Amino acid sequence: MEVLEIVRLELLGDYGIAMIPFVFVGLILAFALHWTKGIGGRIRGWQAINGVLWVGGIVVNIIKVVGLVNEGMGGRKGTKYPIVDQVTDIAVIAGVYVILTILEALLGFWDVLGRASRRKSIASATSPVLNSV
Repeated sequence: MEVLEIVRLELLGDYGIAMIPFVFVGLILAFALHWTKGIGGRIRGWQAINGVLWVGGIVVNIIKVVGLVNEGMGGRKGTKYPIVDQVTDIAVIAGVYVILTILEALLGFWDVLGRASRRKSIASATSPVLNSV
């Protein structure tokens, strides 16, 4: 969706894409942290870093939607990218960020629960109390 917004803004000619391409830096960073599980566990709190990226994406896109709505929904009618279409595109992007935030939180809880159960099973397997029974 970010690519769609960039292409459609470029089609207008007068509108720049500004900082939108830097979104891809955040997406690549988040993907790399997930793929490597925090680069092999060396980056503590990597899921929190991803959460900050997702929440930041939500905030930025909501601000963009509010700004465009204040500009007037009937703006740029008859152009290749009316404001109504841009608001829809940005709202979808914000929705995707909301879903990613929820998934990040669920995966974080799942990871914590998994580590807790592994610790519990290791502790019970090596407990001197259980070995003497």
